[in-house]
Amino acid sequence: MINQDSAKKNAPNGPLVSVIMNAFNAEEFVREALESALKQTYPNLEIIFWDNCSTDITASIVQEYNDPRIQYFLGQRFTSLGEARNLALEKAQGEFLAFLDCDDVWMPDKIAQQIGLFEDPGVGLVYSDSVFFNNSNKTTNCFANRRPYRGFVFEEILLNYILSMETVIVRKAAIESMSHLFDPRFTAIEEYEFFARVAQKWKVDYSPLLLSKWRVHAKSWTWQKQRSFVDEKKIMLADLKNNLELNQKYANSLNTFSDQIEFENAKQFWIEGNGRESRVQLKKVSIWGKRTWLLWIASIFPHRLIDRFYAFTFKAIRPD
Repeated sequence: MINQDSAKKNAPNGPLVSVIMNAFNAEEFVREALESALKQTYPNLEIIFWDNCSTDITASIVQEYNDPRIQYFLGQRFTSLGEARNLALEKAQGEFLAFLDCDDVWMPDKIAQQIGLFEDPGVGLVYSDSVFFNNSNKTTNCFANRRPYRGFVFEEILLNYILSMETVIVRKAAIESMSHLFDPRFTAIEEYEFFARVAQKWKVDYSPLLLSKWRVHAKSWTWQKQRSFVDEKKIMLADLKNNLELNQKYANSLNTFSDQIEFENAKQFWIEGNGRESRVQLKKVSIWGKRTWLLWIASIFPHRLIDRFYAFTFKAIRPD
């Protein structure tokens, strides 16, 4: 599935880490992202740069760098992000795989600080804290108001997904233990579903250091595909329920996940300006808590007004 170069893997300066960079029309930010990978203090890495048929000057920018660690690949056709990530992974030779999207940035010690946490052979995934920032240089830490988790945490990832893609490093053996890589059906939750599958069998560990920066901007798919998050989670839930072992082991969590999806669906109607439909959809939530009642009340008012209040109160970062 993923080629292995044993000489590089067993190099005296540490196991080979493959940096997976996927791009589509990334000219605005790709230079900063790429240079942050090249400036890593960790010595043994390769950069697999997969260009998903960009029509801007992304290719020209990458090819300016005369660095043997960079391997540039141009896709033969435009694909979903999940499929593009898979095509990049197939080119990787590393024992460990790190992900850096072209609008994000790494701190110089990012890989060096995280790689030691894989000394435990049961750890399949390591993540860290990250700085969220926008073009106005407003910032917040990913875990400023969140509690990280460690160990066998499939249920925690399923119900409270807090991993930021640019912070994650995955053991190659963990990926090879799964039946498939990123699910090409997904364009919004491909990383969430993928890392949740890793956590079904492997331990997860965490570095509290700020080792990366996640850029918040309106062109990001995170902001452009909000309805897709709901629709794709419904597919993910169906897959989990069709797995008899998981359905029996995590029945309560899957029911909670179903309620969360209905809640997010109602919230999305509110965001789209349809507060009345939002309240109709909320009736599908089986167990109501504080958050559900707050959404019911908030849906009476315009989303933009409430979101401004929330962002100001909790220092949340929004696109400029």
